[in-house]
Amino acid sequence: MAEKLTMPKVGMLEADISISKWLKAEGDVINIGDTVADIETEKTVTQLEAYVSGTILKIIVEEGDPVAIGTALAIVGKPGEDISALLESV
Repeated sequence: MAEKLTMPKVGMLEADISISKWLKAEGDVINIGDTVADIETEKTVTQLEAYVSGTILKIIVEEGDPVAIGTALAIVGKPGEDISALLESV
């Protein structure tokens, strides 16, 4: 079953968070603990580790776009899986 990979809480202040660089692309297989992106706050750049396993079916947030905690960044699941319902809720 496909699920959303969301922006986690990164520090005390969560203003101005963005993906500075995706390290994985749509179609890549990820496992829990894999580094999938660099995320940037006002003060630091840190790594986003996957907390789900599967194939990245859709990247929702582009590099540089500001996002809030809990924002869906990508959809992860099995290749060919219908993700239309998840995309509608983004």
